[in-house]
Amino acid sequence: MAQIASYFETLLQAAVAASSTPVSRLPLLNANEHTRLLNGWNQTAVDYPRRCLQEWFEAQAARTPHRPAVRFGERVLSYRELNQAANQLAHHLRRLGVGPDSRVGLCVERSAEMIVALMAILKAGGAYVPVNADNPKPRLGQQLAGVVALITEHKLEARLPALAAPILYLDSPQPPWAKEPGSNPPLTTTVENLVYVIYTSGSSGVPKGVAVRHRNLVNYTYFITQLLAVEAPVEGLQFATVSTLAADLGNTCIYPALVSGGCLHVIAYEIATDAHRLARYTAQYPIDVLKIVPSHLAALLDSPEGPQVLPRRYLFTGGETLTRTLVNKVAAAGASCQLINHYGPTETTVGSLILPLRDYQDEEPESEAIPLGRPIANTQVYILDAQQQPVPVGVVGELYIGGEGVAAGYLGQPELSGQKFLSNPFRHTGVAPMYRSGDLARYRANGLVEFLGRSDDQVKVRGYRIELGEIEYILGQHPAIKQAVVLARADAGGGKQLVAYVVARNPQSAVGNELKAYVGEHLPDYMVPSVIVPLGKLPLTPNGKIDRQALPAPEQLAVKTYIPPRTPTEQQVAAIWREVLKRDQISVQDNFFELGGHSLAATQVISRVRRALNADVPLRTLFESPTIEKLAQAVDKSSGPKRGLSIPRVSRNQQLPLSFAQQRLWTLDQIDPKNSLYNIARGLRIRGRLNRLALERSLNEIVSRHESQRTIFRLSEGEPVQVIARSLTISLAPEDFSRLPKAERECEARRLAAEEVQRPFDLEQGPLIRARLLRLSEDDYILLLTMHHIISDAWSAGVFLEELTELYAGFVAAQPSPLVELEVQYADYAHWQRSWLQGEAFESEISYWREHLKGAPTILNLPFDRPRPRVASFEGAYESFPLAPELSPLLRRFNQQEDATVFMTLLAVFQVLLGRYSGQEQLLVGTDVANRTAPELERLIGFFINLLPMRADLSGNPTFREFLARVRESALAAFMHQEVPFERLVEELRPERSPAHNPLVQVLFVMQNVPRPSRDMPGLILSPFEIPITRSKFDLAVFMVETPHNLIANWLYSTDLFNRSTVQRMAGHFENLLHSAITQPEARLGALQMLSVAEEDRRNEENSERKRSQLEKLKRIEPRAVGFSAGSEGKES
Repeated sequence: MAQIASYFETLLQAAVAASSTPVSRLPLLNANEHTRLLNGWNQTAVDYPRRCLQEWFEAQAARTPHRPAVRFGERVLSYRELNQAANQLAHHLRRLGVGPDSRVGLCVERSAEMIVALMAILKAGGAYVPVNADNPKPRLGQQLAGVVALITEHKLEARLPALAAPILYLDSPQPPWAKEPGSNPPLTTTVENLVYVIYTSGSSGVPKGVAVRHRNLVNYTYFITQLLAVEAPVEGLQFATVSTLAADLGNTCIYPALVSGGCLHVIAYEIATDAHRLARYTAQYPIDVLKIVPSHLAALLDSPEGPQVLPRRYLFTGGETLTRTLVNKVAAAGASCQLINHYGPTETTVGSLILPLRDYQDEEPESEAIPLGRPIANTQVYILDAQQQPVPVGVVGELYIGGEGVAAGYLGQPELSGQKFLSNPFRHTGVAPMYRSGDLARYRANGLVEFLGRSDDQVKVRGYRIELGEIEYILGQHPAIKQAVVLARADAGGGKQLVAYVVARNPQSAVGNELKAYVGEHLPDYMVPSVIVPLGKLPLTPNGKIDRQALPAPEQLAVKTYIPPRTPTEQQVAAIWREVLKRDQISVQDNFFELGGHSLAATQVISRVRRALNADVPLRTLFESPTIEKLAQAVDKSSGPKRGLSIPRVSRNQQLPLSFAQQRLWTLDQIDPKNSLYNIARGLRIRGRLNRLALERSLNEIVSRHESQRTIFRLSEGEPVQVIARSLTISLAPEDFSRLPKAERECEARRLAAEEVQRPFDLEQGPLIRARLLRLSEDDYILLLTMHHIISDAWSAGVFLEELTELYAGFVAAQPSPLVELEVQYADYAHWQRSWLQGEAFESEISYWREHLKGAPTILNLPFDRPRPRVASFEGAYESFPLAPELSPLLRRFNQQEDATVFMTLLAVFQVLLGRYSGQEQLLVGTDVANRTAPELERLIGFFINLLPMRADLSGNPTFREFLARVRESALAAFMHQEVPFERLVEELRPERSPAHNPLVQVLFVMQNVPRPSRDMPGLILSPFEIPITRSKFDLAVFMVETPHNLIANWLYSTDLFNRSTVQRMAGHFENLLHSAITQPEARLGALQMLSVAEEDRRNEENSERKRSQLEKLKRIEPRAVGFSAGSEGKES
């Protein structure tokens, strides 16, 4: 109250002294407070280096030439290598006319070469213009207008607009700058020249190019290096950038790393957005400094591996409001790093205010938002009213920023620059602009600046001025809500309505009316949202910020209204869907495949429907009736008894036959008993305080409950039989590597794992499962599990790990096993399979395959790099290729339109690829199916997987849409007849047999969508320990994995036949064909784009050269035969 009284006194004195002054211009502040706000809290002047960024970097490269400067995965560039590579490209850029203030476009994916290009542009004297290839072409055209050159990659060509400027390709095998000198180019820039231009969105629809000078960035970089005291570590700090170069967020790490002798880790998008993969990366390559958007950090911390992604020393957040909730999450994760809140518009060079949380004394615990902090070096902040006068402490005003970080303005937009970059009236020496941020803020009593939202977040609804951030804050306080965003949208009457988008902690929570009532309890009725829209997650921009423009209009979501089951059949079908899809609530009109269903899940649903409802419903029905409502109608109309499996238990006092799949592996083992080709190895990294006895007990409980894990194989009366041991004990004595030097521990573990997977099993003596526990340190272990394929498969690995985690959780809590007893065992299934696959049932199934495969070629003639050896060695190699993230939403939409699954479309594209490579119109591709067509088989560990030969008919050059329809029908029919073992197909069809290749199919294509366990263990963090794959059973096998962000294609290939470069080229062609097929489904197969633009150019150039060569040869043979027209007089033309 004393403060308010002081304001009143000052105002009264001013009014009396100058009665003609407009009320809005009368001061509230006395002289002391005026000085404190404008000067006292802005005492930030320090000296900083007056040199350009490239000079600073070159000096560091000279000091530490051999230190690692940049790491991207396994690729590392030393300071000398980075400097020389950048110099070569810089010299070439200068030949193209790059100089001071000229702009060079930079459109590349994250890589070490991205940093080479960035530094090269600076060394050439230019300013880089980073753009995101995912932007629409018209927007890219606006951003790249006026560049004197563009640096990009061949794989991004198709997404770029036409440009008059020369284009340089970083991934060229022989780039034109390869022979340029590696010396530093002479300096041509000053600190006043541009260093980069970054585009931000503009309200008019035209992006704004923020032009930043060298001195702006040098001042910022110097401040960060002083803050982090980067000189202290002998080898420099490890920095990580996890954001796009098209935003300046990552500059907090990029430049401080490169001018201080640190190492910059450029983290790929698919790793940066996946907590599991990022935790694996940071375990291998620990990070000291990380800058990240709060919503991105929150998403990572929500996963079990979240705590492992935090850096060792400094964690910067920026780009969004840092909340108390997130700060508490970081603290709960046991982080040792210092958390630093960082704020700043692009227009003031990365960051202008900073708040180390270690120094923060929380004086307003009721506030969810963490303050922005205080200005950084050589920066001034002002909170002003509409008349640009300072407002008192605690009063809301608009935030203005002055100082060395203020950019030059908006490129080519002088009018807009004049509105936002203003003369600083509070500084009386030199030309000192300040930037009008549009952000609302206030000073706290201790001088900290608090962010309160955007000035343009103020909206008028029904005549009331409303702050949207206030509603978002109240929504966020509700215990059921994880995130909330509020927009004012146009309603049907032309006015505005408030729409709240919420992400619930439980995605199936019904929150609408309850939330409205909750907001109504805290805010006036005119601030209660008219519509509550629940979302699974909020859309993000490429920079990791919430993308408000991508939030759907409420009418777009109207069809998603929940409709509960209304009939007994719908209720049973809905219960089955919820169990298989692991959802709490599904509307009867929701589409099965849009909810994440796939072919494997469809098989599970149908097997349960047959059993629960005693209905004869084929798998095809679910594809044709993909809602609960329609499937229930189909069930009600079905007649006849169920077509399903009923597997009885059989007495163990009899000979137990092998399944057909087991018999094939047993036969192969008889031929070559020392072969380890069919070993399955899994590595599990365990971090934390491990209870070894509980882990050992968990393993033994799994072995005890699954007979397959205690089974060996012996001859009885000339036939192989299963012999199940009464008991089998696994001992888990740790092998201690902790005394080795840290770097050697990992190497020794990998060597031992590779050795373990090569060690053969004895099927007659057993056991056929091995477990080893490697101790790397007190809280770092590796569990190696190796089994013979004859007792396990990929699905079984998931079952094993899930049971291991559940049992461990129970045993460490001194509880009994939480697992329910198994209904049947693998021996029961093998006995049933032998009984079922005979007589009419088998004849009905095999007749389909005889007809389907009639006349099909049994050899796929791909162009190999080497002749096929007479006997396959099965030596192989493995390559992983993430597909472009933008393909995933395109593929989802395409599949919805075509009523196809992801597998069907990808298989169709792969078959087109093989057709192009082989020249065959008919071909066979194998695919694995789980073959667990009865619910009781889903929880078993055993060898169930079956191989189905999928026939492709490419004849007639159909459109891709027509071909996909063929593939869809073929796949559905194959899935309906999946119980016939591949071994029986080979027996029946009798293809040519050869030790050089597999019978029927030599190429495999698999969608890996087996259930993934939660991988939670009390007090432990689990992650895969990768074991190198060096054997390949097929010529070529592609395993597709769908992640939340993109698709990953894992290629396993025979090194007898293929070079790595060939497989890499095939993988690129597959991605090109996929993009072409789903964006141009009416194109004929022969017209789909397989080659990259660069390959097309090279092919055209080679064709032209070949024609020229032929023409020259013809000229030499018969000079007068060349150069004549077909004129009637035959004269030379």
